[in-house]
Amino acid sequence: MKNFLVLIFLVFLITGCKDTDDDPLQDFPDCAGIEGSLNPYSIVKPYSGRIWGSDTVIYTLFIFTDYVNYNLLFSAERSWNMYVKFTSGTTTKYQSSNCYYSFTDKKYFAWSGFDYRGNYSTWDFKFDVFNCSELSGSILVIQPEVQDTLEYRFEGNR
Repeated sequence: MKNFLVLIFLVFLITGCKDTDDDPLQDFPDCAGIEGSLNPYSIVKPYSGRIWGSDTVIYTLFIFTDYVNYNLLFSAERSWNMYVKFTSGTTTKYQSSNCYYSFTDKKYFAWSGFDYRGNYSTWDFKFDVFNCSELSGSILVIQPEVQDTLEYRFEGNR
């Protein structure tokens, strides 16, 4: 009988406790980008944007793919792969990061490791605005080899 009650409780917890009041962006993932893995020839709905700091401006695309919706017991219920497009001369590179919504902070975040000016760095994106028509926020670029952290801003729109 105990096992049955535990099973009923777990089923209720997993299926019945999803908090829909915490979903500020009901239109996602439809407006977030493409479904499936990244294919540069079939990109739809990217954000055209830029990343900038005191001495750098990078014009880029922000692309979101591979939507995942976790039901419960996770602090981030929605997750995408976010790609940032970098072009240097004739070379184009798509850098991926994990983008997620934190119900604790009620904000979107993304994280990735980058090769920044020849050194490994981690990029922590914090979104101040993220909706179907625009995104913006800040990025902390942490360079462990030189023990330096730089702050950049980013923005994009459709």
